[in-house]
Amino acid sequence: LLRQRPLSPYQLEVLVLYGHILGHQYTRLRDIAEREQMLIREQRRTAELEALRITLSEITQELNLSRLLQSIIERVIEIYQADNGSIALYDEERDDLEIVAMKSNYPNTRTGLHQKLGQGATGLVGQTRTLLNIENYDAWSHPAAIPGNWSIGPALFVPMVLSDRLLGVISVSRDPHSPIFNADDERLLLHFAQQATIAIRNAQLYAEAQHMAMVDMLTGLYNRRYCLDRISSELTRTQRNSKPTSIGMLDLDMFKQINDVYGHPTGDLVLREIAHRLQEGVRAGDLVGRYGGEEFILLFPETNSIAARDVADRLLRTLASIPIACEAGLLHVTASIGLATFAGELGIGVTELIARADTNLYTAKDLGRNRSVS
Repeated sequence: LLRQRPLSPYQLEVLVLYGHILGHQYTRLRDIAEREQMLIREQRRTAELEALRITLSEITQELNLSRLLQSIIERVIEIYQADNGSIALYDEERDDLEIVAMKSNYPNTRTGLHQKLGQGATGLVGQTRTLLNIENYDAWSHPAAIPGNWSIGPALFVPMVLSDRLLGVISVSRDPHSPIFNADDERLLLHFAQQATIAIRNAQLYAEAQHMAMVDMLTGLYNRRYCLDRISSELTRTQRNSKPTSIGMLDLDMFKQINDVYGHPTGDLVLREIAHRLQEGVRAGDLVGRYGGEEFILLFPETNSIAARDVADRLLRTLASIPIACEAGLLHVTASIGLATFAGELGIGVTELIARADTNLYTAKDLGRNRSVS
């Protein structure tokens, strides 16, 4: 009809009617397409929420912090179909963020790196405690940006905050030319970060409780129970590999006089200082613990009696040569050590080995103190 000139009134009516029909069909097809797209988005969002539900169920049951952090990163990358992800936890002593878990395709980034608050996208989010959505990280021109060839495209950073306390920052990113993160992605990661924050804090509290169960609160050394467990494990290993294990029972000389003359606060100071010197003085792999009162226990794995005696005598010389400063002045503190060695003998366990070391400790005291006996 459009090719014919001129058009009759009837032809014009037909053309107008046809146009109405086409317009109606177009509107209908457009509505159908929009509904299909909405359905696809809803299905995708439902799948993401289900994956998030499963992930949250898994991570809330994990109390091992390192496994939990790695699990969080792997699952969030899976949910977002991202290429990179990282978790940085806030270090209160250093007042910065440390990357503690990550999965990444780009170089120059690894766990253990520290980032100052306000530095880089992670530091900026930690400082502002506000979500940050970057469409192209490589082109990000914010003053906080760190120059570098990152090969990162879209990136999403979310703070992890619990009771107004900064716990860290979680981030996901994609390679260049990948789809950007939209508002739905932001809401999903914010919700994920809230739950991950609770799970991480629970794991931290569990680790702290486990640590406290193993440590003497005054000295910071391992406590008696933990040391006995370690000695038992070393004796079992000695029976397997035929390499001797030695222990030492160390007791401070005349410690009661320090408490009686200078008071228990000074006595506690002495115990803490002695504990520090013992830790500094033993070899890598050796163990120092507080057995009780002014008595300490030493564990020397895969060490014969001669080598154990050498270490013990060196420790005693160190303790005796450097006085301990306190309010009353300088205190000269010495100690005695009784040693015992296990070479795999049948019928000898932790109790018997400690009894041997105790007997030798009493002998050292009787011989004049400030010495070791094996």
